[in-house]
Amino acid sequence: MAPALPQRAACAAMLLIMLLGPGTAAGAYKPRIRKELRSLTDEEYRSLIIGLSTMLTISTEAGRRLFGPKYIGCGERRAAPRVQSNGHNGPPFMTFHRSFLLEMEQSLLSVGPGLKALPYWDITLDNPGTGKYFGTPKTIFSEKYAGQNDGDPIVGSGVTTGVFAWRQVNRFIPAQWPQYLKVYNGSTAGFTRGPTNTNANPLVTRFPTQNLVKALKQAADQPGGNTSLPFAKLPKVAFDMDYVVNQNGQVLLRYPVANYQRCLDPKTYKTWMEWNFCLDITILATAPKTVDKGKYLWPQVGTTALLHAAPHWTTGGVGLKNNSIGDMFDVSTSPNEPLLFPLHHANLDRSAMMWQAAATKQDPSMPFKYWHYPASKAEYPTANDGVLLNDVLCSNAPFKTIFSSPPANPKGYTHWEVLYYTRPGASPYIYDSML
Repeated sequence: MAPALPQRAACAAMLLIMLLGPGTAAGAYKPRIRKELRSLTDEEYRSLIIGLSTMLTISTEAGRRLFGPKYIGCGERRAAPRVQSNGHNGPPFMTFHRSFLLEMEQSLLSVGPGLKALPYWDITLDNPGTGKYFGTPKTIFSEKYAGQNDGDPIVGSGVTTGVFAWRQVNRFIPAQWPQYLKVYNGSTAGFTRGPTNTNANPLVTRFPTQNLVKALKQAADQPGGNTSLPFAKLPKVAFDMDYVVNQNGQVLLRYPVANYQRCLDPKTYKTWMEWNFCLDITILATAPKTVDKGKYLWPQVGTTALLHAAPHWTTGGVGLKNNSIGDMFDVSTSPNEPLLFPLHHANLDRSAMMWQAAATKQDPSMPFKYWHYPASKAEYPTANDGVLLNDVLCSNAPFKTIFSSPPANPKGYTHWEVLYYTRPGASPYIYDSML
């Protein structure tokens, strides 16, 4: 159970909002509105790119002298060992990424006030043939935005197109990040990539998506899968037939709109973890033995839980040998993709917020229960240390300034606080699809 006094205050605030409406409890409720990337005005998009570019080049210390205390440099966040056990494969996936995105959003707004809120990338709008922006200048994989889906083979599949063309990956410099040396010291090639990623290309890398289809088939055909690949131990997935389209020799991601909408149904997915199982196959793969994994996988539901993984896999790609994987595929440091990473995860957060709102509408007591986020290992036996409801979120590099109220624990915000401060009717932001 969350600490008694804060939880009592949380319950009182939520009850007041439920009784009087979100705009009456403490003045008008005016959250930031996060919009789809292609809905941004030209000024908003310029502010986004200027903000990201600034965060990629100016350190946290220097940036705070220029832009104020909410600024944080992107390099530090890539070096931080946040995205292992404290951010994936279990209950904290969305509390971590929600906090990460809030921190980034606040920094962006401090650099460029022309941006009103962090945008998101609706991947279904780029579906081959049916997507609103597919084949138009507004497709995400255009020069204006992320550049081509596959990197340039002349430079080892490095990204040479798009708004962040030719961007180089940071090297891990021990003297720059001494606070992280006990838990992380860069990749085998010295970059801020995963510790087992042998990719030595200094450029942000996107391996051909064709490689991914070959690797998935190889993993599915071999007993136990191909153990050299990151997804070797995952349940067999119906990926190549359902989620990619081969067009003019290039494999393109196709994520059905119905699959995104499916995860929003609180009658089917009744708890925080059930929503997570619908979202991500790696969370499902590490779930306790008592979880019926077939409930979330093809062919039982006609699809596979790939809302999170599919854009990572099809954008980053794999090198097929020597554990070399593209930057978006590298779960440790996929923020090396400065545009795609935050906007894709904002789309996942959009799903979580819409599910939470629908679950609360169906059962108004849900916020009091924190949407059944696991509070003990008795509830979720495979949980890693530090990921339960009352634990400090990402204790190796905690979040301390993402909300207007300070954390109850001086070490940093807990998972329950993130859920509390971003609950329906009180979150500092919402998504345009919730209006």
